[in-house]
Amino acid sequence: MLRRVRRRSTITTCADLRQHGIYQVKDGTLHTALAAVTAPRPNDFTAAPGDGRTVSQWSRHKKAIPAKSAQPAK
Repeated sequence: MLRRVRRRSTITTCADLRQHGIYQVKDGTLHTALAAVTAPRPNDFTAAPGDGRTVSQWSRHKKAIPAKSAQPAK
């Protein structure tokens, strides 16, 4: 199921700009597509050169990454 998202900039000079997008979680992977600022919301998870869209996929690591031990500064 596709979900809608709206992103607002936290940069003071861009505070009135909005980015519309969609997201979906499928098989443990988060898929996102954001339109260019002020462009209409995308309908799919594709991007073409110059269209201003940002498409990404995020997956969880199945195995925990061990924390690095603190080393004293030399």
